[in-house]
Amino acid sequence: MRFPKYKNSRKQSFIWQMTANVISSKSILIMMLGTIMMGAIIMIAIAVITHKEDGNNANFVLILKLNEEP
Repeated sequence: MRFPKYKNSRKQSFIWQMTANVISSKSILIMMLGTIMMGAIIMIAIAVITHKEDGNNANFVLILKLNEEP
């Protein structure tokens, strides 16, 4: 696709309109992906913190514990 050359403000609004259309059409999929990404980011952050505090295998043990809990 070839986009016409706008000024910065109009180009930004055009991009925002495209993203709004994509979100409105596929909102459920984007919400699911967002929640999965947030969960992964939180797990990685906790794993990094425990890895700094405890030792080598702390992050793997934490992920295993989180997966074991129902």
